[in-house]
Amino acid sequence: MSGIETNFSEAKIQQLAVAEIRNKFPETYGCLYHVPNGGLRDKRTASILKGQGVVPGIPDLHFIWEGKIYLIEVKDHDGPISSEQKLIHAQHKVHGLDTYVFRTSEQIIYFVTYIIQGKSLHGFNRFISPYSVAENVELYREELSALKIKRLQQRKAA
Repeated sequence: MSGIETNFSEAKIQQLAVAEIRNKFPETYGCLYHVPNGGLRDKRTASILKGQGVVPGIPDLHFIWEGKIYLIEVKDHDGPISSEQKLIHAQHKVHGLDTYVFRTSEQIIYFVTYIIQGKSLHGFNRFISPYSVAENVELYREELSALKIKRLQQRKAA
């Protein structure tokens, strides 16, 4: 892999990163995993999954290593952070966890490699979500509530 992945979807970026990491570090199997919270589903399946604990906005990848968990949000070149994701990033920060936002598979691979090798993550601070701010939980909760009301009104009008 080389160069910036400007035309890859989030799914492709994630697939490339996970495949490379699993090949390079087989000991990460079960420690680096995807949480499938998105995708189209029928209403019945969506209801069942919601009841089972599916929460919109949960970061795409979780990496557990040496007693710590790292949260990774995968975005394509210009993919925005959703209102649901803003709230989740802030909520996780309340509990001391940062969410890292990566836009290329290389960034994800370097991040996981640094963690495995015990290197400082200081250089990755620029990838911490700007929404990983505990004090903004209520602000993002209100933003999401307003968005849900707007969506409901649009559905009623259609």
